[in-house]
Amino acid sequence: METVLEKRFAGNAARKWFSVRNPIRIVFNSFFVTVLKYAPPIELKNILYRVLLGVKIGKDVAIAPDVIFDPLFPELIEIGDGSLIGWGARIFTHEFWPDRVKVKRVKLGKKVFIGGFSVIRPGVSLSDNVFIASNSFVNKPIDKAGVYGGVPAKHIRKEL
Repeated sequence: METVLEKRFAGNAARKWFSVRNPIRIVFNSFFVTVLKYAPPIELKNILYRVLLGVKIGKDVAIAPDVIFDPLFPELIEIGDGSLIGWGARIFTHEFWPDRVKVKRVKLGKKVFIGGFSVIRPGVSLSDNVFIASNSFVNKPIDKAGVYGGVPAKHIRKEL
């Protein structure tokens, strides 16, 4: 998936986070990401993610408690119809390196299951009917349906 933003810095890039995104927007996003992580998987939660944070969420999506969406660029996250994001999962759209920051989209297809406590890195896209096992680390796009898991996530079998 394409890089939305890549910015280089002299010195520690993470110390210059305020030059990547408006600090007021980050505080706003962080507040609502933190508050919404305590809500159960109800439609109101999805509506608030859509309206307040710009996350693109399809129909019939369940987002469990303690899920964290990237507070810097949550609007770069897209979740397809019928998907489930398990308890404690993390979806990131940015990453700081010592000398730069990279921002990339994350797209989850339809009927995707992200197991609890899994991490999705920036730039990852998952095709329809992908099942990610709990505690997995997804660092590359997955373009075929099936069950994936591990650190890093690898193909385990074709169907659940």
